[in-house]
Amino acid sequence: MSTTTDNTGNVPWKPLVSQRWSLDDRGFVTKEDGEVPHRTQPFPPVFTEVESVTQNERDVHKTRRIVEKLLPQPVVDRTLGTAWGELERFAESWTRTKTMDADNTIPPSPSLPPLEMFYVVVWENTEHNPANYKKDVVVVSAWEPRTTLLYDDELGLPITLVESVVANTNGVPPALPAPTATAWSTIREVDYWRSIKSAYTLTGAYVRVTYDTIQYTFPAVFGGLTLVSSFEAANERTVWQITPQVRPAFTVPVYQTIYEELITAAQANTLQTSADNVVPFGSAPMPSSVTVPTGDLGTAALRARLFNPKPIDIGYNGLQVELHVPNVLTDEMSFTFTTSGSDTYYGPGIVETVFVPATEVSATMMLGLAASRKVICVEDTIDSWKHGMFMRRRAFIKVESIVVS
Repeated sequence: MSTTTDNTGNVPWKPLVSQRWSLDDRGFVTKEDGEVPHRTQPFPPVFTEVESVTQNERDVHKTRRIVEKLLPQPVVDRTLGTAWGELERFAESWTRTKTMDADNTIPPSPSLPPLEMFYVVVWENTEHNPANYKKDVVVVSAWEPRTTLLYDDELGLPITLVESVVANTNGVPPALPAPTATAWSTIREVDYWRSIKSAYTLTGAYVRVTYDTIQYTFPAVFGGLTLVSSFEAANERTVWQITPQVRPAFTVPVYQTIYEELITAAQANTLQTSADNVVPFGSAPMPSSVTVPTGDLGTAALRARLFNPKPIDIGYNGLQVELHVPNVLTDEMSFTFTTSGSDTYYGPGIVETVFVPATEVSATMMLGLAASRKVICVEDTIDSWKHGMFMRRRAFIKVESIVVS
């Protein structure tokens, strides 16, 4: 009779050693599984040791310790530098191709034609193990523009914003299109191959007409001289009484119409270099939201003729008369002073003539403008606005009535 005896508890275990590649641990992992005395503690954690455990095998009355050690290996993933997260909203659709490759190369960015890479938005090579790489390539079928409707509080007009993806050339965004009076653009680079172009369009040319009240000073107007001569018997000389006819300068509140419009840099340059406006004052009607300034009030290619009358001082210091009338507008005129035939002080029959030149804005012109309350321009400024645009501002008033006393 034979008896089978289980003696595994008396036979020592030989350590078992195995190896595997672990992407999570980033290297080769060696697993050692061997017998240790009861109550043996696991190894304390150290660098390159992935895991260490001890466990009792009750059925064979043994204690085993399992230790996993790491041989680190570099794991190289490569990704093309694109702005897919920002560009995704412009994509009509895209295709993701997943393959397993033998290397982790990706196309070097400068060597690829911009138009080819214009539609490649993801190119990732992820190391799966030292000989295999997971490659993901995402190609967009087409870039679709996106439209946003805005309202500009400063201009008081709706604006249409169209955003689109445009191709760079060797990493350089395309040139900006020239702005117009109703449209301008910005271009912002998002990666080596692509930029986002934002095109803004006004729903019509910007023209704003506003009204306010200002204090305006109208110059004094010279209307001539009242001359009265007499003979002073005691001194045997001619005496003149001279009374200037002057309407003094006065300051009054006047209504002002302000006309603003957006113009391009080219239009601003044309205006800055335009010839002097010589259209007669008061030849154009008051501009409004439906009436465009014309003539002496300026045009799209001609600055306004600013109403800036330059008064003069009338002065004369002669033999028998002295005259001083300051700061007036005047017509061309002359005044003759002749001594009496009995004048022994200055001499008989002495003739003096005082000549008064006309001012650029003459007295007659000023009175005519006032009588008809003609429109004049008192301001024509061009200031830089934004996006390469300029804001032109013109201000107009009516000439107030003037009476020469």
